Amino acid sequence: MDTAACPGEAIQIMLSPDGDVMHMCKGLLGRWHDKNGTIVLVLFGNEYLVHAGYGGLVLTTDRVVNVKTEVEAEVVGLPADLHGYGFTVRAKPGGFMVAVDDTTIAYMPTLWEIGADGVAVQVGTYPPPPGELATGESALAPNGVLFSFATEFMINNDTIIRRVPDGAMDVLYQEANNPLVKVHGSSLVTGP
Repeated sequence: MDTAACPGEAIQIMLSPDGDVMHMCKGLLGRWHDKNGTIVLVLFGNEYLVHAGYGGLVLTTDRVVNVKTEVEAEVVGLPADLHGYGFTVRAKPGGFMVAVDDTTIAYMPTLWEIGADGVAVQVGTYPPPPGELATGESALAPNGVLFSFATEFMINNDTIIRRVPDGAMDVLYQEANNPLVKVHGSSLVTGP
């Protein structure tokens, strides 16, 4: 990457599923550069880059932008804005999948698709986690299945659950069962 335009080191790198790389410089917050050092995205106010997608699409907290064509659209239709926590994003051709935690309905997240036009459409609802478990970090599979870390309040036993949109919930892993391998400090990753 050409980081010559950066007065300091690059502080954040974003890699798209296509292999395109963007970086933001330490002294130039809110300005994202492509691998050649050209500014391809400028963020405004409290806006930040959420996820890089296919074909030059990026999702910010406010917009879907194609950094190759400079076409952009405001994100509309989500029940919660993307400025806070409680959402999980995955790129898909032509847009993004977003799982949004809705704490008003017994922690039943909903699955949304956001197109290049910025329009969000709900495509599913996930079942709640079992019992007294509260979910944390999550990852979305290409088919919309949501994998989440979950824990009981004040008990440090990690659990991993799998939830299918409009379908079943399964417990895949529980440290309460004292497995040989513990996941403390790990992250969830799903396939391509």
